[in-house]
Parts: sequence; structure tokens; C-alpha cells
Amino acid sequence: MKHRILAAALLASLAIPALAQTSPAPAPTAAQEDLVLVAIDTSLGRIVIALDRGRAPVTTGNFLRYVDGHRLDGQNFY
Repeated sequence: MKHRILAAALLASLAIPALAQTSPAPAPTAAQEDLVLVAIDTSLGRIVIALDRGRAPVTTGNFLRYVDGHRLDGQNFY
């Protein structure tokens, strides 16, 4: 009886790595393709902002104009 339980536990432990494998990453959706990532470097580390062109095209465009024009460089971040 003990040998059967031990054998069952051993077989179950061999199956665990097969269950732990991750599936491949899904293909990006249309919503993910509209995202623009912008990194803000501060003295305490980096902050990454995701801008959504699909939902806020005007705001995203304005913010990217500020970034491209270096208008936010050296500014305080609160």
C-alpha cells in the first residue's frame, strides 16, 4: 500500500513541470498597437507611461509634441 502511494506521488511530481509551462504570448491586438510608451526618468527611477492614440488622439498628440520639443526636460514632477 505504501509503495503504491509513493509511486503515485512520484508520478504526480513528474507531471508538475509539464503543467507549469507557459503558453506563447498572444499576438498584439489593435488596441495594443495604438499604445505609445514614454519613459520619464526621475531621480528616484524610471516611470513608463502608456498613451492611447485610439482613445485620446488629441491629448496623445499634444503630449508627444511636448516630449519631442523637450518642453518637459528638467521640469519638476509632482
